[in-house]
Amino acid sequence: MNRDLSAAVLTKVEPLSQDMGQSHPLRILVAEDNKVNQKVAVGLLGKIGYRADIAVDGLEVLEALKRQPYDVILMDGQMPEMDGEQATLEIRKRWPKAKQPRIIAMTANVLKGERERYLAMGMDDYITKPIRIEDLVRVLNQSQPLASPQDKTVDGNTSDIVFDPLVSYRRDVKQNDHDL
Repeated sequence: MNRDLSAAVLTKVEPLSQDMGQSHPLRILVAEDNKVNQKVAVGLLGKIGYRADIAVDGLEVLEALKRQPYDVILMDGQMPEMDGEQATLEIRKRWPKAKQPRIIAMTANVLKGERERYLAMGMDDYITKPIRIEDLVRVLNQSQPLASPQDKTVDGNTSDIVFDPLVSYRRDVKQNDHDL
């Protein structure tokens, strides 16, 4: 048996930066109805220096976007009330292109053609569950903030949106719950 491995197979894994959230600040919304998956997503984001708000269905996603802009939405495909596909279609229809967040499908669907299906419905990228931190880092590195921390309103005044890269998340995902 040949134990020689090519250089292509041996790749150096970059160490994860716990301050990625400060060096590459993004406002993140996790759209996920399953509490375990919420904890996993928020926990992985925390390991690289991010916090996120949580929406449990597409209707909450739309409400959250009305309250504040997000740079990235990690969107589960199947949620009650309004699923990720319908929420994505509504976002693409209602918000001007310059104000639309990057939407990342977050799904357990790994069948051939699923990635293309999610991209065709208007999502910008696709990661599979269980979420791998490397995939999360990749999609966040490809994302850019929609605007500066102090957005200007139409009349030139700064908006009341206060940008903090460590946006506190809500619901019953406890900050001191480290049982990932």
